[in-house]
Order: sequence, then structure tokens, then C-alpha cells
Amino acid sequence: MESLTIGELAARSGVAPSALRYYERLGLIRAGRTGGNQRRYERAELRRVAFIRIAAQIGVPLEEIKEALDGRAEVVYGNRTFGSHSSFSFWYVMGNRGVTTAANMLYNCYLGDLETCFKLMPLELYRSLDVKSKGFGMEAEVTGKLLRRGIRPFEVPISYRARTREEGKKITWRDGVQALWILGRERTRKPRIR
Repeated sequence: MESLTIGELAARSGVAPSALRYYERLGLIRAGRTGGNQRRYERAELRRVAFIRIAAQIGVPLEEIKEALDGRAEVVYGNRTFGSHSSFSFWYVMGNRGVTTAANMLYNCYLGDLETCFKLMPLELYRSLDVKSKGFGMEAEVTGKLLRRGIRPFEVPISYRARTREEGKKITWRDGVQALWILGRERTRKPRIR
């Protein structure tokens, strides 16, 4: 397997070598050593660095990033906190809470924010879900299929600035109704035998 020097990893990931050494000290990434005691990173560390970089940009604390990377979570959802904010519509927040509550009741779980767009999982797992829904319906389908398999997302708080309709927010009450229908469909669907 191809290994990378710290300079190569920095160039490919867009992260400074000093930050990579810091991530290594925290146990977020791992490096092997050559006979000359030079750091060598497996190619898979690129994914870990990309995850760290994205998670840090949306405000996830490094301790929670480490939990997710250490295998304590197969799937990670970003959880927006709906505090006071002028761009949020009251009905949008209530709709999201209603859909999330329905998922929690149908699947006997506790999610805080089903309709978040920040979902992280291995590509192989996502492909195995065979998602057919388009648009916002895919949020409910992905969550329903994961929960039906017994995979509980690990939620981390994220910072989020809501958009107004003028800025391009497109979700409507119809998407909420569709999400409820998809969640119910996935809950009652028999598992496919492969």
C-alpha cells in the first residue's frame, strides 16, 4: 500500500504539516515510522484528515471528532441547535421537530435533527442503502434505512446559519409530508434478502 510523507499528506489534504502533527499528537491520525524515523501515513489517513477538516469547519469539537474516528460511530449526523435566529421560520422548525419526533417514535431511537444535511458514513454503507428518493426525501430514506438496520447515528453539534427563502431555502411542508410517508414506508418494509 502506498504511504505518504507528511509533506505529501499536507499537499493532498490542504492541511498544514503543523496541523497534521497536532492531529497525530491528539490521536486523530496515525503515522508509521521508517528506519530513519520519518513519518509515513497510509493513504487511508487522507479520509480521516478530510473528515477532521470538514467537521472542524462546521464547529464540531476535536474530542467528538476523535470519538467518531475511533469507531464509536459508524454514522455521524450534525445536529443543528434551533435557538433564536431571525432566518428561521417557526413552522419550519416545528415541521423538522415533528418529522424527527415521528422517526424517534417509529424506530424507538432519539435523534435531535433528522433533516440535517450533514451526514457522514462510509461510502460502501451509503451505496448499500440503495437510496431512490430525490430531493429532501432522501434525508428520511437514509435515516429510515439506517435505523431499520439498527445503525444509530452519532450526533454532534454543528454551527449553522439558516437561509431565508430569498437566499435559496427550498424546503416546504410538502417535503415534511413526504418525509413522514418515507419513514413509515421504511419502517414497515420487509428487509431484502441478499
